[in-house]
Amino acid sequence: MPQTRRPNRLETNPSSRIISPWSALWLAVGLVGLYYFIPQLDELNGTLSLLGHANWWWAAGALALTFLSFIAGAFTQYAAGGRLGSRRTVFRLQLAGSFVSHFLPFSLGSIGLTVWYYRGFGLSRARGLVVALLPTVFGVLTTIGLLLSVSPVTLTRLTARLHLETANWWLITAVIIMLLAGVIIAFMYQPPFRTTARQLLAGVKAIRGRRQLWSLIFGSLAMTVISAAALLASVESIRTSVAFADVFVVYVLSTLAGGIAPTPGGVGATEAVLTFGLVATGLSLPQAAAATLMYRLITFWLPIIPGGVALRLLRRQAKNV
Repeated sequence: MPQTRRPNRLETNPSSRIISPWSALWLAVGLVGLYYFIPQLDELNGTLSLLGHANWWWAAGALALTFLSFIAGAFTQYAAGGRLGSRRTVFRLQLAGSFVSHFLPFSLGSIGLTVWYYRGFGLSRARGLVVALLPTVFGVLTTIGLLLSVSPVTLTRLTARLHLETANWWLITAVIIMLLAGVIIAFMYQPPFRTTARQLLAGVKAIRGRRQLWSLIFGSLAMTVISAAALLASVESIRTSVAFADVFVVYVLSTLAGGIAPTPGGVGATEAVLTFGLVATGLSLPQAAAATLMYRLITFWLPIIPGGVALRLLRRQAKNV
């Protein structure tokens, strides 16, 4: 009897032949970025020299602040989970989450790991997802509050420093429109973002008492401010200075871009927004690139080592339970 050929995915789903809106958007953003940055690549010659003469005391300060941000993250997650488990284990969970996020986009790795951890305490998958997303919910809310308090004046000052030609203003406008479109498309087409949107209300309803509420608010604020301070320390490490309010706005915008980028840890999008944003604060392109590389090395790449160790410890602890 002749075998029946199984239709492939393209035949069963003709729309899969067409590039998705998400991919098309990021392709457009990438092309715009190349158009803007390629003519300026010759200015990056001094970047390695700046890194070679960096103030490593400031770099050490950025590293210490990064460690504190993990503590703030663990505090927030511990509060979100209703104080289940031990603080030490939740801290390991934060480190391990940062490790797995290097390999999956949209924080899928850290969220999945957190859900796995709380299911070990008997929570359902749905309840574990709410607990895992609560810090994200409060992080978004508190960051928006801080951003609204400083951004009107800061954004005006940053754009005034650019002194761009009319053509470049059109370019910036196009990038902003595409980023806003990215947020909309993310929530429409990307399952992780649709899940987050559905869990926003459920997460807020899951709060038990004022103590948990204030712990979540405090932990989220601390994480955001400490992370922005780490970026400021990275800027200072290349022997230049920027106002904290400016750095804070740049940090938030880079976090937004990294969160919706379809790459693990927002690689590429985060670096581009950080560099461009720091140029807007008054830094030269080599200075901005050096500060960005320093910041990402300290906050993204170096934690891979302790994160991998923490993941191994969590797995060993789970086997022994």
